[in-house]
Amino acid sequence: MHRRGALSFWTDPIVREALVAGLWIAAASALLSVMTLAHRLSFLSVSASHASLAGAGLAALFALPLLPTAALVAVGLAALLALVPRAQLSEDAAASALFAGGMALGAVLLAKANSQGAFFALLFGDILGLAPAEQRILALGAFGIAFGYVLLARAWWRLAAEPRVAEAAGEPVGVLRLLLHVWIGAGVVLAVKAVGVVLAAALLALPAACAWPWARGLGTLTFGSLLAACTALVLGLGCSWFWDWPAGPAIALTLIALWLASRTLARLFGG
Repeated sequence: MHRRGALSFWTDPIVREALVAGLWIAAASALLSVMTLAHRLSFLSVSASHASLAGAGLAALFALPLLPTAALVAVGLAALLALVPRAQLSEDAAASALFAGGMALGAVLLAKANSQGAFFALLFGDILGLAPAEQRILALGAFGIAFGYVLLARAWWRLAAEPRVAEAAGEPVGVLRLLLHVWIGAGVVLAVKAVGVVLAAALLALPAACAWPWARGLGTLTFGSLLAACTALVLGLGCSWFWDWPAGPAIALTLIALWLASRTLARLFGG
């Protein structure tokens, strides 16, 4: 363990860049987690994050841009899952196929491309090693996630709360569900860059879970989720800086600690 001053944490250029990119990712993940939790789509976020490994393998094998390729694969598979007729195949079975298939295909492609060295970073994130081009792509991706949330959050919220009422009111339920799957699939790649394939589920579910006991509607749930995700990002990077923890796991562990604290306080004070 290295002793490092608190001031150096805020002034170190690598940490500053990670904080900026990480806050973009945390904000986007917080918005994703609201709808992931409301629609009970945690299985989709886990499956899409593992499927993105196949996109990373394709990028490595054919020398394609990593983030756009991984995002396209995750979006395509998430959309495919939304289009699968439920009478023919359960969503759980389809998600399991994406989970295992994406992971296995990604491992094979990375081996073929002799890129096993990148495998650990894909599994557990590499937020401290982002290239400038990746930082710009992440910022644009986070902006796109936020834009989609502003446009469709209330429609998705109504669909989660009262799906039959939304359908009876003439809302395009099928289209909304497809767009939700695509939106989550696109956002998954941001979480993967921060904490990796293995831990992305934490960023895509727990921010909203932290805020859920205290929320009184969509607005307060969104604010609480943003607060939890950004707090976990800063504290997690702090743990990484001061105690030499891997950054991705440190962020995920911090978020889990916040979730447990939120649940405990809610039980004690009736939140």
